[in-house]
Amino acid sequence: MASWSPTPQALRTTNEEVRPQTLPATPQVKDRDMVRASMIRDRILTSEEHQSATPQRLAQELGVSESTLQRLFKATYGMSVMTFQRTERLNAARALLMEGRLTVGEAGYRAGYSSLSNFSSAFQRTFGYPPSACLRR
Repeated sequence: MASWSPTPQALRTTNEEVRPQTLPATPQVKDRDMVRASMIRDRILTSEEHQSATPQRLAQELGVSESTLQRLFKATYGMSVMTFQRTERLNAARALLMEGRLTVGEAGYRAGYSSLSNFSSAFQRTFGYPPSACLRR
């Protein structure tokens, strides 16, 4: 069975990390709510402890309900807290794979996946190519 390998051009155009951008403020999202969502995003990005925290725990720390947190985060960043966390973990795993520091299995484990096939599927869905393609550079 032939393995799929992205072209160098595909790797160049997809080498950029998948990062959610702040969406323009809408009438439903107030400035203080955007600040709250930004605080959670910053906590997730700067603390390993918060990278795998549940939305319930993050909401408690912020002093809002879980549904309010999810609504604010999605209105501000266009994705749920869990999707953001997963994307950030996949970005970190991809960076390690591209540096050649880990095997695909090790990268998947570090990204929080206990199943290599689940990691590979999520990686392919996010970046458009399998994690093994990062090792062939």
